[in-house]
Amino acid sequence: MHQKPTTPRKTRHQTTASAPEVRLLERLQRRDPNAWTLLIDTWSTRLYSYLLYNTHCDSDAQALLQEIFAIIMQIILQTTTYIHNLSVLIATTAYQAVVRYHQQRGRPPLDRLTYLAQSTDPEQAQRFIRRFIRLTPELQQILLLRYHSDLTLTELAQVFGKSILELQNLLTRMGNYLAQDAAGSVQF
Repeated sequence: MHQKPTTPRKTRHQTTASAPEVRLLERLQRRDPNAWTLLIDTWSTRLYSYLLYNTHCDSDAQALLQEIFAIIMQIILQTTTYIHNLSVLIATTAYQAVVRYHQQRGRPPLDRLTYLAQSTDPEQAQRFIRRFIRLTPELQQILLLRYHSDLTLTELAQVFGKSILELQNLLTRMGNYLAQDAAGSVQF
């Protein structure tokens, strides 16, 4: 009896990398210095912005950025398994570094959250900040990674181990919660 060859099944949250990302990963694994330069140039500003927001300190953000790139380099060069998505690897590594940072130092000062509130009305901005602060650290990170670092729902699903539908519902509920005015009605 002839058996059909089986292909590995994807888990619920795995996606494969795009063709350019696969080529970049191959170049990184071959230790191509230009590929490493491209990776750092592509991700440094985005990651630094995310880290600075979360640390509120330039030197801490710079140190975490270097740590994250070192970890990513080690993973890429030492892994024998296929890396499914470089963006998810980077976002997950950054998220874990931020979690460790906060566990070691505590939560960031609240006044740095003000730029998230886009309102010109100071009262509305303060309500937004108070609501944002009440969210769990994980929910705050989901919002930051989605809207500040522009991660896709697929990438977020891989980072947080949640389904895309679950994240869509969560983001909708958080958006509604953050947009409520003092009377409890939603303002858009």
